[in-house]
Amino acid sequence: MKKGVKLAFIVTDNIKIYYETYGKKTSEEKIVFLSGAGWDSSIWKNQIEYLKKDFYIIAVDHRGSGKSDCPDYNYNASMLSSDLEKILVKEEIDQINLVGHSIGGLVAEKFVNNNIKKVKRLILMNCSLGGGNPDIILPTRDVADRKSVV
Repeated sequence: MKKGVKLAFIVTDNIKIYYETYGKKTSEEKIVFLSGAGWDSSIWKNQIEYLKKDFYIIAVDHRGSGKSDCPDYNYNASMLSSDLEKILVKEEIDQINLVGHSIGGLVAEKFVNNNIKKVKRLILMNCSLGGGNPDIILPTRDVADRKSVV
């Protein structure tokens, strides 16, 4: 197990959503990292290492990625945003700094649309502006697993 990490999960819709926490929960500032398609929370390891001394950090593995369950149906931004809401309830956190990359950015946009007072700062990287649309379908696992090598 990694030093200073707490492994956790929630169960929603009969599936397990995995996430990791770092730092002290008593820290004034909290950060949530949401990764893109085909990636899990480990993509944030450098940012986490740098920030964990000053922030309480939550890094989420979306449905179908990393250590979260991979149910056999399409996911959308609304579902993944709801998963994040449940994680924050479990963690008893009222306000976050939210960082989303790619599909994680779409989820972050949807989360902000539904929870504007819970987000202190929003950082979006390489994502479209479609996160407010609950009908956006995220790539299936087989598509998300195809990573191009440049």
